[in-house]
Amino acid sequence: MNSRTETQVLERCLRILRFLCTNRKATINQLYYLFDRKVSRRTLERDMVRLSMANIPLESVYENGRELTWKLAPHFRDYFPKLLCDDEIAAVLLLDELAKIVEYTPWAEGVEQLRDRMKELFPIEVIDPRQNSLNDTFYIAQNGRVDLRPFTKQIRNFTEAVKRSIRIHIVYKKPTQQSVNRYLAEPYGILLFREALYAIVWDVLQERYLTLPFHRMEEVELLPSQTFKRNPNFKLQQILNDRFGILGHNSKLVSDVTMRFYPPVAQVIAERMWHPSQMITKENDNTVKLTFRVQLTDELVAWIMRWQKYVEVLEPQHFREWMVKVLKETLARYT
Repeated sequence: MNSRTETQVLERCLRILRFLCTNRKATINQLYYLFDRKVSRRTLERDMVRLSMANIPLESVYENGRELTWKLAPHFRDYFPKLLCDDEIAAVLLLDELAKIVEYTPWAEGVEQLRDRMKELFPIEVIDPRQNSLNDTFYIAQNGRVDLRPFTKQIRNFTEAVKRSIRIHIVYKKPTQQSVNRYLAEPYGILLFREALYAIVWDVLQERYLTLPFHRMEEVELLPSQTFKRNPNFKLQQILNDRFGILGHNSKLVSDVTMRFYPPVAQVIAERMWHPSQMITKENDNTVKLTFRVQLTDELVAWIMRWQKYVEVLEPQHFREWMVKVLKETLARYT
């Protein structure tokens, strides 16, 4: 065997040993699925023979008289990681669902490698859905998920700029205008919000933090000669505290917004945290008053419209008039 083949064999044997330490036993068919059916059953059989010849305490028996099963001596399992506890398994299953959001990003390969590593630590019933339904324990519903495949280069360049602390030039297309915007920006981080990825940047010319979705970036150009020092006082949560969602910017004024919610949605409003600054008051007529301090944006308007006829904006007056205008324009669409 050449050196590459020897390395591949060694890596497979180590994965098999870790798998055996976790699951106590394995069949060739189970190992076949552990390697995503990319390694032949015959090759895996030879790997098991190699392990036996290397004085690894393995034994093989025919279970149920049909399938050859390999087992590892109990004392040898102490050399490898223990089985994950229930909470750890549940956490990884949940993270596996979240990982689907970055399926078409530069991080997809890293996620896949992590999944392969976790297979070696999972009990067999978790990694083999034919034996158990634990793989369906968690599910994250995604409505309006953004297809990030066309924006791999933009995400990769942005990530590289964050690591190297260099400025970038962004060509950005707003959905409400034909022309493009150009930003000289300092990249700070990436935010996942409602099934889309957003870049957090410092707009050098306007001196403000912006939240820009990657799927509207036509280009992200690295500027290696322009390094910057990251603001040590930057706190993303502080930026978002004045916003309902992520739209807005740090120079925009904030207002106290008060709304009245009517049954049947009043109870839904009362039982959730919508914003860190919120104050909720339950009225005697079964309505609920909700007040929070935020910037007035289209995102807030869209959230209010979600509750249809069961919500009324009380204050401030100019925002109430904004809502009246939106409702009239909406009604005109239907008439």
